[in-house]
Amino acid sequence: MYRRTLLLAAVIVMAVSLSAQFYTTAEQMKSHVHILASDSLLGRGFGTPQGLEAAHFIADQFEKAGIEPLDGHYLHPFNHRQGILNIPGNNVVGLVRGNNTELNEEYIVLGAHYDHLGWKIVGGDTVVYNGADDNASGSSSIIEIGRNLAERQGELGRSVVLVCFDGEESGLIGSTHFLSD
Repeated sequence: MYRRTLLLAAVIVMAVSLSAQFYTTAEQMKSHVHILASDSLLGRGFGTPQGLEAAHFIADQFEKAGIEPLDGHYLHPFNHRQGILNIPGNNVVGLVRGNNTELNEEYIVLGAHYDHLGWKIVGGDTVVYNGADDNASGSSSIIEIGRNLAERQGELGRSVVLVCFDGEESGLIGSTHFLSD
């Protein structure tokens, strides 16, 4: 019983400590989701100009947050061959370096995907699959976690890689490319 109480107390202390360190408002999250899930991005389909626009938005947010680009670039392009098609994709990758010289070459990877199902025509109307509840909210979370980590970079031991994947709705394409690269 004593061990359970001690463990519960440790978890509560850690949770309070972490919640005191990170701060993101609902409005900050909503603003990212609103843009990423907007009708103008036509569901951020893999290989579409709107998907690329979403990638640029995320990269801009990484830069504004003080997250550095991985290997000098936020966009990490790849091609996916499907039949006779070469479909271009872009993972968005940032880095928050740890400060501990013994640990900063060890990496924690946090990821989400920003692509979604795109759109279709139904009865002459364009129906957009906005993807707010999964893809846009996940990518928005990565942006805000990255912003919070960058603001407290001096407290990090290990480095953190932040990735927003493309092509996940089409078969985990972006994450597979990221791991193989």
